[in-house]
Amino acid sequence: MHKRLLSLLLIFCLLLTAFTGCKDKSVQTMADVSSGHHSTNSDPLSGLGDQLAPLLKNINIDVGELSPAFSSTVFSYSVTVPNDCTAINITPDYDKNSASIDIEGPTELEVGQNEYDIIVGNGKSSSKYHLNVTRQGSDNTNLTSLSIKGFGISPSFSVDTLEYISNVKSDTEAVDIIAETEDINAKVNIAGSDKLSYGDNTILITVTSASGNSTKEYKITVKRPTAEQEAAQSTAPPVVDDGQKYVAITFDDGPSKYTNKLLDILDKHSVKATFYIVGERISYYPEYLKRAADSGHAFGNHSWDHSNLSKLSDEQKRANLQQTSDKLFEVCGKRPTTIRPPGGNWDRSVKVFDGCNVVYWSVDPEDWKYRNTETVVNNIMSQVGNKSIILLHDLYETSVDAADIVIGKLKEQGYTFVTVDEMLKIKGIT
Repeated sequence: MHKRLLSLLLIFCLLLTAFTGCKDKSVQTMADVSSGHHSTNSDPLSGLGDQLAPLLKNINIDVGELSPAFSSTVFSYSVTVPNDCTAINITPDYDKNSASIDIEGPTELEVGQNEYDIIVGNGKSSSKYHLNVTRQGSDNTNLTSLSIKGFGISPSFSVDTLEYISNVKSDTEAVDIIAETEDINAKVNIAGSDKLSYGDNTILITVTSASGNSTKEYKITVKRPTAEQEAAQSTAPPVVDDGQKYVAITFDDGPSKYTNKLLDILDKHSVKATFYIVGERISYYPEYLKRAADSGHAFGNHSWDHSNLSKLSDEQKRANLQQTSDKLFEVCGKRPTTIRPPGGNWDRSVKVFDGCNVVYWSVDPEDWKYRNTETVVNNIMSQVGNKSIILLHDLYETSVDAADIVIGKLKEQGYTFVTVDEMLKIKGIT
C-alpha cells in the first residue's frame, strides 16, 4: 500500500515537471519569433507601400475643376467645354510625391469627343484614368467668302445674301466653286454639276453648323451664254467712214480717284471714251467702273499689274491679261475687247492676241511727265489729226482737266469722238 502511494506521487511529480517545461518552452518560442521580427524590421508591412500604385487626388483642366465629386476610386471622367475652347491644360494632383504623370491625348480639341488617358506611376506600378472631353459645335452657318474659278461671285459679298449670279464666257465649260465658312468646323456641301451647259446653271451650297443643329442654303446661278449671244453682245455697232473727222480718246492705268470726275466731264460732252484698265486697281474703285460700263464707255486690257509684257512668255501673258478680263467682267459684266501693252512693250508683229486686237496710240502728250494741264492740251492739239487715238492717264487730275479742254476744242473743229473699237472698224481693222 505504501509502495503504491509512493509510485503515484512519483508519477505526479514527473507529469508536473513535464507540463511546466512545455509551457515555458512555448512562451519562449513566441517571444523569440517576435523578437526576431523586431530585430530585422520594426514594421511587418513596411516596403509594401512602394508596391502600391499612386492615386490621383483631383484632376483640373483650364476651364475649371473636372469633377466636383472627385473620387480617387473612380477611374473614368467626362467634361464638356465651350465650342471656342480649342485646347485644354490638364493639371493632375496625386497622393505620392514620388509619382510621375503621363497624359496621352490630342493637344488640339476637335468638335465632338476627345479622349485622354492619364497614367500615374511610380516605376513599379501605375493607375490609369480615362478622361472624355466633349467640345460642343457652334450653330454658325455663315460663309465668309464665295468664289468661282478665280472670280469673286460678288464684289460686295455679304453673309446675309443667299443668292448670287455669276456670268461666265461662252467657252467656259467647267467651274470650281470655293466656299469658306466663319466656323472652320462647319460642313459645306456643294450640289450641282461643275460642267456647264448653255444658259443658266444652278449650284446649291448647303452649310451645316458644327453642332449639326442648323443649316443655311446659298444659291448660285452661273449664266453661260451661247457663243452667238456673247458675240452679239460684244459687237459694237458699225461706224461708216463718211468723210467726217474721227478721234478716239483713251485713258490708261486706271481706275483712280479722279476717274469719277472724268466721267462727269465725258457725260457733259456726251463723249464715249476707252479705258485701258490695270486689273489690280479694279477693287479700289469698282463703283467707277460700273458707272463707266453703264454709261456705254469701252474697256481695254492694260495687264493685271502694269507688267512689261514683252518679258513674259505667251502663257504668262495670257494668264496676266485673263486675270484682268475676269476681274472686270466680275465687277461690271464687260470684258476688254482690245489690249494695250504697258509702255507699248510688245512684239509689234503680233497684231491680235487671244482674239483681241493689240492697240497703241498716235498722240502722246506725255502727260505723265509734265503733269501740267496747259502743256498737255498744247501737246495734244499740236499732234491730233483725223483718226487719231489720244493717249492720256486718268491717274492725274491735270490730265483729266486737260481732257475737258481738248474735247471742247476738237468738237469745235468738227471731230466726232468714237471708242477704239469703233475706230478700228473705221480703219477697216477686224
